[in-house]
Amino acid sequence: MALQVQELTADYTGMITEADYQQFLRYDGTDQATILPLMVESAIRQAESYCQASFGLKTYKMQKSDYNIGCDVYLPFAPILSVTGVNIISQDGTSTPLVLGTDYRVGGLNRKYISILSNSVGVNSILEVEYSSGTATPANVNSQIKEGILTILSENFENRMEGLDGGSISKMPRNSIVKLAPFRNKIY
Repeated sequence: MALQVQELTADYTGMITEADYQQFLRYDGTDQATILPLMVESAIRQAESYCQASFGLKTYKMQKSDYNIGCDVYLPFAPILSVTGVNIISQDGTSTPLVLGTDYRVGGLNRKYISILSNSVGVNSILEVEYSSGTATPANVNSQIKEGILTILSENFENRMEGLDGGSISKMPRNSIVKLAPFRNKIY
């Protein structure tokens, strides 16, 4: 295991409201009303995947086995809001919490990283970091991101049956790529 990341929680409350998507899709509210909230979350997650970012409020647990003391380990899915815990898991499964400022430090602005400072960590141990990322209040997500998500939603809604008849499965809408490109994170 080089790097594993587990999403623990996700909150998209208020990011794309029912009024937002109904107006954007010019939806009359008659049929498919139960599937639209699922399609909204799917569009948000597609945008997050494209950008390697979090737009809702999320918590993650990351484990990394190949790290070096003094080297920076970047946390995926920026922007990172806070680091809530850093542990070292030894070969026997024992988890030892690390102390901020003594055993590790956190650096960076939105793209935060962890640097292990202590030489007391065991060889072949696993670095485990719990953190939150995204937008503290999902309803306040950047309007360009929101429009990119709505464009994905529109494409997915209008072409939701594409591919069933042997046609090609649609890719990310060009409008969304243009709108979301400034928010893409590089993954190291």
